[in-house]
Formats: sequence, structure tokens, C-alpha cells
Amino acid sequence: MTGILQTIKKKIDTWRTRREPQVYVISYPKSGRTWLRLLVGKVLCDRFDVDPTHMLDTLRATSTARVLPTKFTHDGSGMREQSDFRQLEMSKQPYRGKRVVLLVRDPRDVMVSCYFQATKRINVYQGTIADFVRSEQYGIERCVKFYSIWGQNQDVPAEFLLVRYEEMHANPQGVLKSVLDFMGVCGVSGQMLDAAIEFGRFDNMKKLEATGHFKRQVLTPGDAKDGESFKVRRGKVGGYADYLSPDDCRYLTQAITDGHCPLLDPYLHGEVTAAA
Repeated sequence: MTGILQTIKKKIDTWRTRREPQVYVISYPKSGRTWLRLLVGKVLCDRFDVDPTHMLDTLRATSTARVLPTKFTHDGSGMREQSDFRQLEMSKQPYRGKRVVLLVRDPRDVMVSCYFQATKRINVYQGTIADFVRSEQYGIERCVKFYSIWGQNQDVPAEFLLVRYEEMHANPQGVLKSVLDFMGVCGVSGQMLDAAIEFGRFDNMKKLEATGHFKRQVLTPGDAKDGESFKVRRGKVGGYADYLSPDDCRYLTQAITDGHCPLLDPYLHGEVTAAA
């Protein structure tokens, strides 16, 4: 009996080791994580015959495909935690020896998407968008601080890859290929990349969400009759100006400037724009 138990324990330990993440895709909320996760998942399903029901369960899908176990995470910045900017974790030592993809998006667009997430999906905030972006718990200072912390800790992981949401719009095939290469996924054809990008078109993603295609996973609307409550809302680069007053826009831009975060400089200097 002892020998049987030891064999079972060894198998369990091996299974856990295989599923321990070696790659982390980290992002602040509403920075394009679901989109990238869907693109990666589609490729894994097509390349390795992973069950499509696991498409958005990246850790399970990568473990099944026997590539580097990969996990998508907000790294403690999720809005359900309701922590303010002072409570963000400064140390990134848990990622030492790992590979980290950091997905970055213009914080002004992030703020608008976060507002609708907070008010129409997870119901953690009541108030105006003007008050939201100035909130210590959810506002721009928290977002900028998150990016600043990671900007100062890029050398902690064994390997680090910076990906911008805006680049995903401008060159989705190139960005997806770079992320898959970083994950150690080989043998992906151009046709597989194109199929994933077509599958991940925003109108298709919204259709999948509206019809409950991923009803047991993260892609479900708060209210099917309210377009602003969808996980997939607009995906527009620079769309923040459609929702924020000129005063709010100035406030956010100044907060980004005051944050002195090199990762965000391209958004201040016009290097990443709606035309990208």
C-alpha cells in the first residue's frame, strides 16, 4: 500500500509541476487581456487539438498542449480587491526565473473601460466617471502606479516582453506571433494566426458573448440589452475622448505626466495614437 501511495503522490507532484506557470501574461484590468487570451487559445486549440471549451483557460490549454504553462493575471490590480494605489505590491520577486509578458494600454482608455466594468459588470462603484478617474481605489493614479512598478522591475523575470494593446490593433498577426514564440509555442502557421485573428474580431467576440458561447467562462455580458455592460465593448484606440470631458482628459494626461513612467511616455509624445 505504501508503494502505491508513493506512486500516486509522485504522479500528483509531477502533474502540479507541469501546471505551475512558467509564463505570466500580466495586465492592468481592461487592457485587452481577454482579446489576447482568446487569440492565444484559438491557436492552441487549432495547433494542438485542445478542447475548444478550454480556449479561455490558458493554464489548462497550455498544459494540455505540453508547452510552457502560461497564466493570465492582473497581478493584484483587479478592481474587486478595491485596494488603493498605495496597496499595490512593489516586489516582483515571485516572478524571478519566470517569463513575463506585460500588456500595456493607454491609461486614459483603460479608465473608461474600467468605469463601465466597475459600474455595469461587477458593481463595485456608483458615481460619475469624473469621480471614478480621480478615485484612489480605481482611478488613474492607481493605474499609473501599477505600470510604474513594473517599469522598475522589468529585470526581475528571467525574460520580459512588452506588448501594447495599440500594437495588437495595428499588427495583430505580428504581436500574436511574438507572444506565442515567447511562450515556446512552435509550428504555428500563418493560416493558424490568420484564423485566430479572424475569430478574435471584435464583432465576432461580441457575438460570442451575446449568445453565451463562453457562458461558463469570463466572456459574458452584465446585461445583454446594454452594450456598455459587455466584456467586449468597443476596443477603440483613443476612444476615451468620447466619454470624458476636456477637463477630465487634461487631468488624466497630467497624472500620466506626473507619474514619470517611461512605459507610458509613448502615449504622451504621440507615438501611440488612434491612427496606429
